[in-house]
This record gives sequence, C-alpha cells and structure tokens, in this order.
Amino acid sequence: MEAMAAQQMHEQQLVSLSQNKHKKRLQLIVGIVSGVFVLSFVGGGVLWKRASDERARERAALEAQARTAQEELERLKREATRRKRRSPS
Repeated sequence: MEAMAAQQMHEQQLVSLSQNKHKKRLQLIVGIVSGVFVLSFVGGGVLWKRASDERARERAALEAQARTAQEELERLKREATRRKRRSPS
C-alpha cells in the first residue's frame, strides 16, 4: 500500500515537473512573440516618422522653389512693364 502511494506521489511529481516545463516554455514563447510585436511596432513607427519627415522636407523644398519662381516671374513682369513705359511708341 505504501509502495503504491509512493509510486503515485512520484508520478504526480513527474507530471507536475512536466507541466512546469511546458508552462515555462509557453511563457518564453509568449515573451518572445510579445517582444517581436513591440519591436515591430517601434520599428514601423520610426520608419513612418522618417518617411513623414522626408515628405515634409520635399514639400518645403518644392514650396521654396515655387516661391522663387513666382518672385522671378513678378520681377520679369515689372521689368517688362518698365521697358514698355520707357520705350517710345
């Protein structure tokens, strides 16, 4: 009777150890997957921010170029108007 109780107790301990191993493995897997998700979100956010900043720089450069072209056009118009006024008709 005692031998049978000891054997059952031993089997329960083995099952418990096995369950602990599975639990630890599951926790490790969940931790790794969570880490990968967090790193993916952070990396994605960084890439999105870089792309957004690049678009803003390009937009600013285009706006500056358009302003310069508009100012040049206005200067040329003023110059043409002055020449018309000065030249005898």
